[in-house]
Amino acid sequence: IKTPSKVILFGEHGVVDGYGAISMAINLKTTGRILENNKNKITINLRDIGKEINLNIEDIPKIDLNNCESDLKYVIGSLRSIMNYLINNKNINSFKPFKLDISSEIPISCGLGSSASVIITTIKSFLHVNNLSLSNKDLLKIAFSVEREVQGRASITDTATIIHGGPLRI
Repeated sequence: IKTPSKVILFGEHGVVDGYGAISMAINLKTTGRILENNKNKITINLRDIGKEINLNIEDIPKIDLNNCESDLKYVIGSLRSIMNYLINNKNINSFKPFKLDISSEIPISCGLGSSASVIITTIKSFLHVNNLSLSNKDLLKIAFSVEREVQGRASITDTATIIHGGPLRI
């Protein structure tokens, strides 16, 4: 699963306060490589920062992000949010184990949407493994909720631009 990053051409700081912006996806990508995992776990390997976490599938929907390392909050929050969405809205309660290796070409903390790209890569990987799909609208809602929960104050610009993949007026 490959997910782009984004740039905001105009209005970068204004979007947080509800003003408009023009953004577009760019070709710096986060890559999620899906591998088999025979345990009843989801294993996430964040290659670029040298961290790996093993999560029991049945525990993920109940995880409190306040008890997670900051480096792992986006990925764990993504898994928790997509699972809870599927449980509560689609009545799906059984999920497949897998291992996900995540790497990225996107520099962090540079305004290129690295966190949104990782969130969307994680959610799309989870959906792919479980042979599920969601509309862009639902994907956007879930991804943005993770970004807002982890960051506090956030704009929908990053997630919307990355999901839709082209230039957008937000």
